[in-house]
Amino acid sequence: MKLFKVIFLCFTLVILGITHCSDPNDSIPKPDPLVLILVPTAVTVYRGSDGSIDLEVTGGNVPYSYAWSTGDTSEDIGNLEAGTYRVTVTDGKSQTKTASTIVSPPGKIVFTLMASGGNDGIYMMNSDGSSLHQLIRSGEDIIYGGSAWSPDSSTIAFYSHPIYESTWSIYSIKTDGSNLTRLTNIQDAHDYSPTWSPDGSRIAFQRDISGSSEIWMMDMDGSNAHRIDSINGGGPEWSCKTNLIVFYTERHGNPEIYSMNADGTNEQRLTNNIYTDVWPALSPDDSMIAFVSDRYGYNTIFVMNSDGTQSRQLTSGSFDSRPDWSPDGTRIVFTSNRDGHPEVYVMDSNGSRQIRLTYSNGSAIQPEWCP
Repeated sequence: MKLFKVIFLCFTLVILGITHCSDPNDSIPKPDPLVLILVPTAVTVYRGSDGSIDLEVTGGNVPYSYAWSTGDTSEDIGNLEAGTYRVTVTDGKSQTKTASTIVSPPGKIVFTLMASGGNDGIYMMNSDGSSLHQLIRSGEDIIYGGSAWSPDSSTIAFYSHPIYESTWSIYSIKTDGSNLTRLTNIQDAHDYSPTWSPDGSRIAFQRDISGSSEIWMMDMDGSNAHRIDSINGGGPEWSCKTNLIVFYTERHGNPEIYSMNADGTNEQRLTNNIYTDVWPALSPDDSMIAFVSDRYGYNTIFVMNSDGTQSRQLTSGSFDSRPDWSPDGTRIVFTSNRDGHPEVYVMDSNGSRQIRLTYSNGSAIQPEWCP
């Protein structure tokens, strides 16, 4: 019947000398497409549930209905844990639109920014990339990098290189930018990669001197510095709950990952291949180790059990480095140059949801998650 009416209308228009023929439904205005804007608020304490999402809907035809992945049917939702949430909005004409967002866990991340045109230094930001600010600035005569949080989150240890010296030293600074203190100062030594003991009383670090990479220990004020049981290696990371330290060493010709007690005893080899395995990072419960390997021809992030078994690749196709775990063990922060130059990214601990956090004009490297 509808087809007959359209034909009849066209025939009538022809008789009247009007040559244009159109469907009468063309004159009915079409609604604008639905647009969903989701604004998440991060959780403020680990394993907390005070996150929220504010939803704004435009376009379509009112009224709108809402179907969240949580089962909620309100426009905005709250009392959320960290995670991914999805909503489907249906308008009054049955048009639908689906969108998702992430409610971030709490915490801060520090990282080093280099070659940024005068803005080099150590920066701090929220774990979702917001509230970025400079903690300490690198001047023309000094360079900072490689930060590590104290267990109580009050202090950051890092290394520094005054360009008029042949020495790289370990420093500490309060997270409010006060009390900058030099902890090591050995002529012609390069001290890197500080890592704190679980109780915050000691710092282990890498020292390169006379062509050898060694692992050293000192009290938090820089006193009582000594080499750990003649250990050769680098990139130490101390467990956040035990005296376990993981590190890498080239004693067998190529870098491999090892673990040991903080006094150098009970050394265990965890990787054994012809490739480069470096920068190990223990998960908060000591069950997993994230690390960097070039076993597929380029540096990517892997994880394995803390005994070295069941290694698996998390990232691919780019230069990725320096992983570090979130305090709840659900996410990993790392550096990648996949978008042209090094920036800070985060991902879930299984490698999913890889998200870029920084958009710098330099190299954003060596991220460290607040404990």
